[in-house]
Amino acid sequence: MILKFIITITGFFFWIVLLPVTIAYISFYVTYTHYTLPPITFCSTGIALSVSGLLISLWAVVSLIVLGKGTPIPMYGPQKLIISGPYRFCRNPMTLGLLLYYIGAGMIIYNLIAAILLIAIAIAHMIYDKYYEERELIHKFGDEYIHYKKITPFIVPKLLK
Repeated sequence: MILKFIITITGFFFWIVLLPVTIAYISFYVTYTHYTLPPITFCSTGIALSVSGLLISLWAVVSLIVLGKGTPIPMYGPQKLIISGPYRFCRNPMTLGLLLYYIGAGMIIYNLIAAILLIAIAIAHMIYDKYYEERELIHKFGDEYIHYKKITPFIVPKLLK
């Protein structure tokens, strides 16, 4: 249990802190620009998106742990199919949160290369979810997941449910 907790925290730290900061650093180095604060409306929108994304991702992680009896790490994945909490709105709320967080971070960082790289990583994550993780979930949960997949959108949430 402690190992699962450590791996989950490490993964969350990687996706939320280490990766965006590294990309920001590299993008400023590559473009030889000094950071300037973006316009206040741009920065405020970025902060709102980032905070929303973090909260959605955190809600999804907690749901995986509490309701699914697992973690976001595939080798310690959920033991039960989760169709409540954030998973009632879309099949991949963690990835939705990550996408919102990265878009917001790109706006806050105010560097086009960083924004493009962060969004590309989120898109790569969606491709992984769609073509690998969903296959694994069908294998693990069978018809129950297939039914859930038919009635629940992939990433863009169905807000009225």
